[in-house]
Amino acid sequence: MAIVLAILIFLTIAGALFAFGAAAYAPSSILGSRLRSLAWQRPQVQEKPAIKERIEQAKADWKAGRFEGVPGETEFIPLPE
Repeated sequence: MAIVLAILIFLTIAGALFAFGAAAYAPSSILGSRLRSLAWQRPQVQEKPAIKERIEQAKADWKAGRFEGVPGETEFIPLPE
């Protein structure tokens, strides 16, 4: 019986925390608008370069030899064309 009560309490707390988090991030919620009016802002996420740009940069780095070698390996494998 105690385990059922513990699970019920845990689920209640987890649900309340989830609801608060969802409400804080929802732009149309009352809680979200109240937090924004108190100058609380979501953290800004830095934009990552597009995957194609990252691949092209990695190709250029490989050709320029900017990657560290594998310990114990002496053979260089060129970039496939």
